[in-house]
Amino acid sequence: MPPGAVPGRIALVADTQSPYWNSLIQKYVPARFNYFAGYKIIDGSPDAPFKLKVWILNADKQVSGFTAPDFIFGTSVRTKTKVEIKAVLLDQNNNEVTSWAYWDEDSSEDTSINALATSMAKAFRNAGFLAPSFYTSRMPAQAAPRPADGAAAGAKADARTDAQQVEGFRRKALQGDAEAQFNLGCAYRMGIGVLQDYEEAVKWYRLAAAQRFSAAEFKLGLSYRLGQGVPQDNVRAYAWSNVASAHGDKQAPELRTDCMKTMTPAQVAEGQRLSRELAQDPGK
Repeated sequence: MPPGAVPGRIALVADTQSPYWNSLIQKYVPARFNYFAGYKIIDGSPDAPFKLKVWILNADKQVSGFTAPDFIFGTSVRTKTKVEIKAVLLDQNNNEVTSWAYWDEDSSEDTSINALATSMAKAFRNAGFLAPSFYTSRMPAQAAPRPADGAAAGAKADARTDAQQVEGFRRKALQGDAEAQFNLGCAYRMGIGVLQDYEEAVKWYRLAAAQRFSAAEFKLGLSYRLGQGVPQDNVRAYAWSNVASAHGDKQAPELRTDCMKTMTPAQVAEGQRLSRELAQDPGK
């Protein structure tokens, strides 16, 4: 352990109701952070002066192709899982010190979370947040280390890369590519490579949802539930989550259940009616 370092100064919080995703976060995030820090900095102590909250914003498994026909086993489906994640480092007064958000896609949830945790740990280390001096008890609660010139240059390079990737999404999105439209919506929702703009995010989610892209349908439901980019509307949130669930989105049933907690029977009936309309005409 480096001189002056205090182990276990961050409490990791997985902001998800899913035991499956909670276990993946608890497995990979501490391992990656501790590897790049060179000493243990994460534990579950509720009184730790720093807290790292990690959200699973979206996890969508989709068909990516098919294997070549095999004489014995026949043709099988290949899938990929796109995972969208956000993390915020908070001090003991719950002030944001830094945040990180991105997505990754691979054949499995484990691989994606591990890749995202690695990327996040590198970003935090490059910005100075994994320096031993940052986690000493002498550090003021709201103080943040000033990144070295090299770290600042790295951050600018990452920003350029993000912007370039977003422009790639935009080119494909304008050509009608549903996945690119969804990705562009996510970029606007999280402010990655562009200024955060919930209304612009909803615009691109709608275009992707019009092509029955289930992850975009879920995002529209979430947008209505939270009132982000659209007026808050539990009926429409329920309807879009219902449609997304029918199209295979794994998070949509949980959103639908959450909506129902604050809906009257008449509103649920209206949501079901609207679901049927959206299933017939997703452009409504």
